[in-house]
Parts: sequence; C-alpha cells; structure tokens
Amino acid sequence: MASDPAMPSWRLSDELWTRWMVAARTAWCAGDTTQCEILWQAASQMAEGLVPDDPRRGASLHTISLLCSDIARRLALLEDAINAWLSAEHWIETMGTAQSARSSMFHLRLEKKHPDAYPEIVRQRHRKTLAAGRSAAMAQHAALARDRAAMAGAMVLRRDAFGHRETEAAAMATWLGEPIGERLVNRFEERPPPQQNDEARLYAAALLVPLDLTQSGAGHAVDH
Repeated sequence: MASDPAMPSWRLSDELWTRWMVAARTAWCAGDTTQCEILWQAASQMAEGLVPDDPRRGASLHTISLLCSDIARRLALLEDAINAWLSAEHWIETMGTAQSARSSMFHLRLEKKHPDAYPEIVRQRHRKTLAAGRSAAMAQHAALARDRAAMAGAMVLRRDAFGHRETEAAAMATWLGEPIGERLVNRFEERPPPQQNDEARLYAAALLVPLDLTQSGAGHAVDH
C-alpha cells in the first residue's frame, strides 16, 4: 500500500495491528487458537491506545469475544463491540476522504464537477463499510442468541457494503439456510486497500474479523 500524504500518517501501530489481524485470521481458519490468542491479545492491547471512536476498537473487542468460552461473557463482549462500532460513527464524519488511486474516470469527473458534494459521496461509502464491520459482531451475537431476524438484518448490512459472495456475508446466509452456490470472495485479500490512510484503517477493521457461526456459537473458543 502507498502512503497518502494528505491523510493522517500511517504509523507503526497501524501496520502492526493490520499484520497481526491478517495473521490471526489465517490462524483462525487453520484452527490454531493458540496463535489467534497471542495475536488478537496483542492487537487488542494496541487498540486500547487508539482514540475512543476508532473502529478498530470494536473489531478487537469482537476478536476477544471469540476467545471466550463462557457464553454470557461472550455475549457481553459482543455487545461492547457493537457499541464501539456505533461510537465510530463520529470517526467516519472526521476521517479523511482522499480520492482512491483506483478510482474510475467517472468518479474523477464527478469529483471535478461536484467538488463540494464528492466528499459526502465518499463518506456514504465509508458509512456502509462501518455498518458492515458492525454487522459481523451483530451476526455473532445473533448466532449465540438464535435470533434469525437479527442475523438477517446483519446480512443486509454486510451485503450492502461487500456483496453476497463476501466470505462473512455468505456465512450469515448459510446460517440462515441460504447457502451461496458461487465462488466466495475474501475482500481484504483480493482487493487490499491501495493507500495507507483512514480508509485502510476502516477497511481492515471491517474485514479482518472472522465469524464463528457454529451451532454452539463457541466452536473455536478457548477458556478465558
């Protein structure tokens, strides 16, 4: 990823949090909960030092819930994660809205024609990404609570931002009995953020937390 000089600088903490979350997701998919715990605890400690409305705080709370084998505690952590994601709505309103390096000519012309309106258009996309990040914690909570309506609501938010073939959106659909018979898309792996900026911070928070929608709701959890 290239750094964007017009945006808040990409710090070592940003790079480490993202790398730890990528590695933990890989370990989770391989069933290596020991490595997940090490990486997620490190990322969570780093997230605690971020501004209170940074979306990565909600993402880290979600990951810590996945390590908890006590269902009541896990539900409480997920509720904290959802609230942290809601708090991040203020962060969206203040984040940078620099043009993406992969923007189409249509979007470049739109920005030139409507310079005052374009930042709001970009922000609307960011709001969808934020809601999609929150939807993962909502879905995890819904699976534990056996709440089909809440799961369906979470799936709508996820699909609105990332489409129905995105891995976590597909997991929600499968839980609801609507498996996706198409190739699934790991959005962060296949379309990584092109620049090191606020959008990359949000994108990582929304996409790097895996779901565990197993029947028990705690299929990978370790004792905490």
